[in-house]
Amino acid sequence: MTPTINEFDPRVIPFQLQVLKDIQEYDYGEGTHEVLLSGSVGSSKSVLLSHICVLLCLMHKNCHIGIGRLSMPALKGTLFRTIVDHIGDAVEVKVVDNTAKIFFPNGSRITSFSWQDKKYKKVRSHEFSVFAIEELTENDTDEAYKEILMRIGRDPKIKHKLLISATNPD
Repeated sequence: MTPTINEFDPRVIPFQLQVLKDIQEYDYGEGTHEVLLSGSVGSSKSVLLSHICVLLCLMHKNCHIGIGRLSMPALKGTLFRTIVDHIGDAVEVKVVDNTAKIFFPNGSRITSFSWQDKKYKKVRSHEFSVFAIEELTENDTDEAYKEILMRIGRDPKIKHKLLISATNPD
């Protein structure tokens, strides 16, 4: 069961608190912060990704966060669903299931992407503050990663310029 944003306690799993501190303390003047979460099945990587995405959307008006995975059905069944469950009843958001988008009352939004069709450039028309990739190692090329990285950090009002990826050890 996914803890809601009100139930989540990063002190339960020590690496979660370390990652949250790292993201908060990083000098974003150095550029985009790239973080890789690696752990076995059930290590709560997706819960942490969800928490970071939701927290930043709540902290910043008009924050645009991208989430992605090689396959859209897999993304909808994992990270997207975990984010929706993590929000719970804490915030009234608009969830568009067919496109896997979430809209927050403060203008922030989460947009989902997949690239199984090898159309890596589809992210070029977007500007992200943060992008979260689930199951990074299921990709056989780094083309999507490179395209996403170029689209992060274009809103100067939002300090966090973050590309965070999760994967099982591979």
